[in-house]
Amino acid sequence: MSNLSDLLPAGASGKTIEAVATANITSKAPVILNSAGTVTEVAVTSTGTLAAGTPDTYTTGSANFNAVAYDSSNQKIVIAMCNYSVTDKGLAYVGTVSGTSISYGTPVVYNSAFTSCPSIVYDPDTAQVCISWLDDSSGDDGFCVMGTVSGTSISFGSEDNFSGTSKAKMSNQASCYDTANDRVVIVWRDQNSASEPTANVGTVSGTSISTGTKVAANSDSSIQPVCCFDSGSNQVVMLYQDSATSKLKAVVGAVSGTSISFGTAVVVSDTTTGNESWAINYDVTADKVLVVFHGSSDNYGRGIVGTVSGTSISFGTEVIFDSGQNVRQPAVVYDPLFQSMLIAYADYTGTAEGKVIQATISGTVPTFSSEVVFVTGNLTAENSLQICFDSTNNKGVVVFKDQPGNYGRGVVITPGGTLSNLTATNFVGIADAAISSSATGTVVVQGGTITGLSSLTTGSKYYVQNDGTVTTVSSSVNAGLAISTTSLLLNGDS
Repeated sequence: MSNLSDLLPAGASGKTIEAVATANITSKAPVILNSAGTVTEVAVTSTGTLAAGTPDTYTTGSANFNAVAYDSSNQKIVIAMCNYSVTDKGLAYVGTVSGTSISYGTPVVYNSAFTSCPSIVYDPDTAQVCISWLDDSSGDDGFCVMGTVSGTSISFGSEDNFSGTSKAKMSNQASCYDTANDRVVIVWRDQNSASEPTANVGTVSGTSISTGTKVAANSDSSIQPVCCFDSGSNQVVMLYQDSATSKLKAVVGAVSGTSISFGTAVVVSDTTTGNESWAINYDVTADKVLVVFHGSSDNYGRGIVGTVSGTSISFGTEVIFDSGQNVRQPAVVYDPLFQSMLIAYADYTGTAEGKVIQATISGTVPTFSSEVVFVTGNLTAENSLQICFDSTNNKGVVVFKDQPGNYGRGVVITPGGTLSNLTATNFVGIADAAISSSATGTVVVQGGTITGLSSLTTGSKYYVQNDGTVTTVSSSVNAGLAISTTSLLLNGDS
């Protein structure tokens, strides 16, 4: 006996279900389970092209340091910014996306003193946003506050001083949300402790937030820490520049209660970075993080994929996404519709342009689309270009500072790519034989074996692709293990 399949009878064996097909299903085709209990063949449903709308102005004041998040409960975008034309106050705007346009409500003050470098993150557990910022009037102390959206406005609870007596300094705080522990995580540069990369864990109760004791990731002298939450490992990944080497480093942190513990920092790339231009976010489909940054030696835009394992992270090979002479201020967000990453950035090669691209991750390699220009002219980056994803309308939203007058603007981005009816959770199995529309047929499910296939590599793991093919190329949907050249043992887990 050379193969396990020799022990199995001809045809499907093991676990099966009987189900009604919503349309004709091809023999040996992967199928999804619908909410009604019917099955449908995995297939591409539609395609789209990356495009940008016309920017809408949310303020004619001096919009310094914009940040943006999407409130999925209220289906609104929320912008946190510093208006240097209005006594340097921190202002929040609530925006509504309709088609390719954005309308805005009246701004609400979240900090009446001199504000700089806000960040904003959505808390799905309480359906609020958390805004954090630096208060220049108090010597660059770091503060945070919860905001509740109602209609086109927002109200705020009591603020919390997360830095204490330490100073975070300009351009050196950011935030993300830990969905596993229901905590806000704020990362910053502790100027009073040799600029160490530092984090606080925030706990939300009602409309208030309280932060635990600050934790230094290590003793590096850091520049502009940023972070994202890796839901595959349920850990936070902090990204910063080590001022001693000018190289980016990443470090993994695990939240416990009101604190966080970090592993050992890892160099992201041998390419040095400049202009404080880097960003990081997590790709749910690929279970990887994507780092995008500006290479100081050639000013190119670069991307690199990171994989979290335990308390550490490793990186693949960096890939250039724009070979312009001065790429700056990249921002990145995950698009669950096309299962890709949307990247917005400024290109100062000629006229100052705002551009957006998409990235897909295969293994440890990112592939980038052609860029689309969303604004041409005197775009001003200055830590003011950010992006979020509106999951209700399936659109990206980029906010930025533009001329004339350093106006604050937002633009709707329509992502492109191929849409499939397959998700990470709806794959149910493979049809044993052809099933006619509205007819009942047999589907081999997890734990069963589908036979009658061809050209499999025994011992190899196979995955379902968005177009319905089953290959060894890794995807979010694991089909199973080849136990012979014609038989696949279905696992069904990712």
